[in-house]
Amino acid sequence: FAALGRRRARLEIDATMPSDTDTTVGLVLLNVVMYAFAYQLQRPVEPFLIKSLSEGADAKTVAKTYGRLQSFFQAAQTIGSPI
Repeated sequence: FAALGRRRARLEIDATMPSDTDTTVGLVLLNVVMYAFAYQLQRPVEPFLIKSLSEGADAKTVAKTYGRLQSFFQAAQTIGSPI
């Protein structure tokens, strides 16, 4: 029974002292939350952005513009994700 008390005390001490791993996991989690938030803000604006960038153009040109914009976002994510 005494060993259980010592074990609990050790766990409480470890929980109050953050380690480098805790900090790293927290930073990764914060990065994922910020990415998801930015993605949710960017996605609904895209159709209006495409429309404003390709005013007076036919449907084929608008489709090309949308494809180029999607390709740019994907390339930026591919390059930026390892950073």
